Amino acid sequence: MATKKSPKTFSLISRRKLLALYTALLRCRMMTEVAAAKVRRSKAAHEAPAVAVVLDLKPGDTIAAAERDFLPEFVKGASPEAILAALGVRPAHSPASFAATLKATLAAARTHAKRKSRNIAAVFGNGASVSSAAWRNALHIAGTERLPILFVSQPGADQLRRKDSASLGFPAIPVDGDDVVALYRVASEAQAHARRGNGPTLIECIPWPLALQDGVHEASDPIVNMERYLAHMGIPFERSKRKAIEEFGPSLRGGASARTRVKAIKNTMR
Repeated sequence: MATKKSPKTFSLISRRKLLALYTALLRCRMMTEVAAAKVRRSKAAHEAPAVAVVLDLKPGDTIAAAERDFLPEFVKGASPEAILAALGVRPAHSPASFAATLKATLAAARTHAKRKSRNIAAVFGNGASVSSAAWRNALHIAGTERLPILFVSQPGADQLRRKDSASLGFPAIPVDGDDVVALYRVASEAQAHARRGNGPTLIECIPWPLALQDGVHEASDPIVNMERYLAHMGIPFERSKRKAIEEFGPSLRGGASARTRVKAIKNTMR
């Protein structure tokens, strides 16, 4: 008697793109670890939003983030050496500097819209910056002028209250900040929405803790989440992990210390 096969699991995101998302997550984690060791910066970083939003941006698109948030530029293609050099001299974040970043992003988005280039801007806010008057003013201006901007409020930031987000005049979408697949789906729709001239979108990345049986919660990890998703889809990922780790070490000019650090990172991701 023939055994009945279980139904095949499908995804609208291609296998190639899923593995690209996974590889980018791994690279971001390694870059964060190396940055923390070399310039003594906090390891706190949000890989999933940067990967999901930046991976499909086009060459003419604009990316903006706070001074300490190097992951969007890293996903875009900035070299590890350039990032580490910038982190060594980059000033601490201040409300004034982030306000200037927002002003420049609005100007870039206006240029994209005026030229009808179908290019867009993406700006990443974190911490208290998204509760600042400058952030809320930028949201208001972008909505009023229907500018092609993706606002990304990262995990740990003060999120807008539902009644406030409803008054923006454009979509504000809450999504698990550690689920790169969910974020990628939302980001893809938001980018298409902006490129068609339909205005901005606010992506609110919120923490989505895992509830354990004993009632205790643990923090969610985007890499672990993605590996579980790939396993569920029947997509092997160990080869992609090995390749990402092997290729990252030579990209650093840190000699033996860099190689030692990458080996340590490899152990943490097993």
